[in-house]
Parts: sequence; structure tokens; C-alpha cells
Amino acid sequence: LDNTEAELSTADEPTTKLVDAGVYVNASLPSFFRAERDIDVVIVVDARPTDPDDDASKDVLAAFQAYAEEHKDEVLLPAMPAHKFKGIGTRPVTVFPSDEDGVPTIVYLPLV
Repeated sequence: LDNTEAELSTADEPTTKLVDAGVYVNASLPSFFRAERDIDVVIVVDARPTDPDDDASKDVLAAFQAYAEEHKDEVLLPAMPAHKFKGIGTRPVTVFPSDEDGVPTIVYLPLV
């Protein structure tokens, strides 16, 4: 995502290298949106501890929305209306549904 190549582990190596895929937009969502994946549902599990009075949980999806806007030809998102972001970190699940072909439904699960 940042135009650098990471050296990842392969199955035949004795050690495993781990990469935090959320560095770019705080979630590894861009890697899911390659055309060859043909996905129907993306489940975002946000395991960061949150304050119930703080809407910081929306930052994960808001950053991805901005990324999607910059990459409109590659990333198609379902409608994600602003009112659904209010209190998103306090609900056990938020769903952004899609009936459109090629546009996945997004399910957001924060740590509550």
C-alpha cells in the first residue's frame, strides 16, 4: 500500500514474519478489495478498547472510506451513511448492506 515490498513468510520457512496490515488505514481492508477476490461480505473486527462515550471507533471505517474515495475504480463500497457512525463503538454490530453485484456488505464488530 505504501509502495514498499514486505518480505513475508512462506509455508516452507522455519520462522514466521508477522505484519500489521492496519498501518495504512488502521484496518487491512484494502487488501480485500482486489477484483479477483470476488467477495460478498467483509467482517471488520476492531479489537481496540474503546470508551463508550467516544466515537473513535468510527475512525477505522472513516479512514477506509477516504481510501475508497481516492481509489474509486478499484474499491466499491456499500452506502455508509453518517448517521450509522454515531455510537458505532457502543453497538455490538453495525451492518452496511449491499445488494449490488461486486459491492460487498460490510459488517463491523467493535470490542464492546
